[in-house]
Amino acid sequence: MCTRHVSTVRGVNGVMRQFIIAALARSPYRVVEVNARPAEISLADEVLICNALMPVVPVQRYGEQQWSARELYQFLAPLCESSD
Repeated sequence: MCTRHVSTVRGVNGVMRQFIIAALARSPYRVVEVNARPAEISLADEVLICNALMPVVPVQRYGEQQWSARELYQFLAPLCESSD
């Protein structure tokens, strides 16, 4: 179940990160910035990474944790591709 709540781990305030946060601000999703530890990240429904070279990529596995949800990725991918 998606609660439409997006947490972002503080990181480099790059162009793609800014673009994604702005796009989410105009969407049904709510962005909350957090300082997450690995144990907290493992509780996420979906994990994505982004940068200017590969706009948005779903994380499939981190340690023993695996993710298969793609709702947020499917929402963001077309937006990120059109931002080139």
